[in-house]
Amino acid sequence: MIEVLQADLGAQYPKLKIMKTRVLKDIFLVEKNGTYKFQLDFSEQDVVIFNHIMDITEFMNLNKFNIQNQEADFSGRIVIPRIILSMKCLAPDQHELEKQCKTAAEIKSIFPKCKILFLFRFKGNYNEKIGIETMSSCDKIIYFNKATPAEEYVYKKGDLKNSGEGDLKKPYDDLIEYFAEILKHDELKFMS
Repeated sequence: MIEVLQADLGAQYPKLKIMKTRVLKDIFLVEKNGTYKFQLDFSEQDVVIFNHIMDITEFMNLNKFNIQNQEADFSGRIVIPRIILSMKCLAPDQHELEKQCKTAAEIKSIFPKCKILFLFRFKGNYNEKIGIETMSSCDKIIYFNKATPAEEYVYKKGDLKNSGEGDLKKPYDDLIEYFAEILKHDELKFMS
């Protein structure tokens, strides 16, 4: 998915970065022996679309921060996500959905302009009425196919790109159009 998105969005938005990475989801204070430090906690996301990174090395040098779950590649830096995609083959059960929505809400509390999308390859037996209540932190849910797979489906690299006019084409084109609208809006803001 990352390679396909990079190809489709990269030409139009050359500064855009698209990768699987960790995103800041929690900031809180921890106390040890009467000394307080900020605790930063990160959560791995399937696809993160961003064009800004915040350098926090000066703050880290103050020895007032504990960092949890951050990738070595981004040591001292925080990705400022614009769009996050959480991708699953089948729509999740209620417990998994609540867990994903909790993480999405935590991320949005730090990055309120970030759009969070849940992408499911198959709808399966997912009951939308159950999920609606927990979906307030998610901006969009996309099912690439509303059916249940006939057999155990395993995503293979290139499935999306090679779908041509198949069942993935229209939802994917709609997704790219949605991204372009978000990114175009951002581009206009930066120009003014």
